[in-house]
Amino acid sequence: MKVYALLFITLIPVFTASRSEQEELAIGFTPWEWENRHLIYEYANETDPPPDPIHNIAEFERMQGVLIRYHLGISINIVKEIAEDVIVYCLVTSALQSSAQTAFTNAGVNMDNVEFVIGSTDSYWTRDYGPWWVV
Repeated sequence: MKVYALLFITLIPVFTASRSEQEELAIGFTPWEWENRHLIYEYANETDPPPDPIHNIAEFERMQGVLIRYHLGISINIVKEIAEDVIVYCLVTSALQSSAQTAFTNAGVNMDNVEFVIGSTDSYWTRDYGPWWVV
């Protein structure tokens, strides 16, 4: 079941590919997504579980990067601090990328550590729909 939940998160771009990059996503399923939810299982592949012990990465552990969404749900000062140590992957619509870049630059964010990921979202809670890692 965990494989299917992770796969669903991975397939979100498949379900939203026909949407405009400038359009925000609806909260919950769209009618098209609801009618095509069977695709989750068609694209699913059963995999062997990872070798023991399984360790979910905690929020306080060292990391190589952080996924955020623009418009921000956090202070831009936090983004500035994060970008001093790790890569900030910023999920943003193409219409807002210039605005995000200007805001980060004006705040003194280390832009060498910022990578923009173009896509639609319905919330800045990337922890709820972003990728999950285990080691």
